Amino acid sequence: YMEIDLAAEIVFAAEKGSKKIAVEVKSFLKKSFMTNFHEAMGQYLDYKSAMEDFEPDREVYLAIPNHAFENPIFQGRFIQKRIKEENAKLIIFSTIENVILQWLENN
Repeated sequence: YMEIDLAAEIVFAAEKGSKKIAVEVKSFLKKSFMTNFHEAMGQYLDYKSAMEDFEPDREVYLAIPNHAFENPIFQGRFIQKRIKEENAKLIIFSTIENVILQWLENN
C-alpha cells in the first residue's frame, strides 16, 4: 500500500502511443536544488519499484520543469550520472506554456 502525496506534485497514469505510463510531476520549488533532486529521484524510484509489482507493463517517468532541467546543477556531472545509473525516464515541461518540451529515455 502506497499513499501518494498530491500536495504540490501530481502522479498520473496515461498512454504514450501504445505505451502505458505513469508520470511523477515535480515542481522543484524548494530553496535547495539538491533537496529537490533527492526528493524527486527518491519518489521516482519508489513509484518505479511499486509499479513493477502492480503494473509491470506501465513505465514510470519523472516530469520536471524546464527551469530545473536547464539549471547548471541539474546538467552537472553528479545528477547526470545518477539519472543514467537509474535509467530514469524524464519528461521536461514548460511551466509557462504548460506543454511537454522533451521526452528523455536513458536506456
